[in-house]
Amino acid sequence: MDANIHQRNEDYALLTPDLILDAIESTGIYPTSGLLALNSYENRVYQFTADDNVRYVVKFYRPGRWQASQILEEHQFTIELAEHEIPVVAPATINGDTLHLYSGFYFTLFPCQGGRQFEVDNLDHLEWIGRFIGRIHSVGSVNKFKHRTAFNLENYLLQPQQLLNEYEGVPRYLRNTFNSDLSQLID
Repeated sequence: MDANIHQRNEDYALLTPDLILDAIESTGIYPTSGLLALNSYENRVYQFTADDNVRYVVKFYRPGRWQASQILEEHQFTIELAEHEIPVVAPATINGDTLHLYSGFYFTLFPCQGGRQFEVDNLDHLEWIGRFIGRIHSVGSVNKFKHRTAFNLENYLLQPQQLLNEYEGVPRYLRNTFNSDLSQLID
């Protein structure tokens, strides 16, 4: 487990500003601004302005985390959502592709789109969000995902629990408390 995470982080060490710019330019888009790093837990994401004054966001996927088929399936779903007038930011199609590969890194370009402030105590906002969630589920129910890992107890709680229980890096004195808390979550 540690070696795999360490390898992924070493891979990201190769993702230098020059490599990022070269990757973007390989699509025919030429940045004229610097790269502004954006928050992302799993991937590397940057905003920039191109020579046509269009702002983009480029997302470099964590090496070894996703297969191309999984990423493309996500892209297709996002495009379907946009076609159903659900406010999402779909990946840009460049030279017929939404997913690009450069020096071993998968990446995608998105048009830069500002967000809106969500007011959790505003009933109109809650109703608006509820309608969109319903529409997202409606679009998603038409086709089954074939490549993405299912979001369920087995994949996201039971298997990780087993892995952590077998992992020597978790101190034994923490396992009972951890398993007790996790069992409550699973229930």
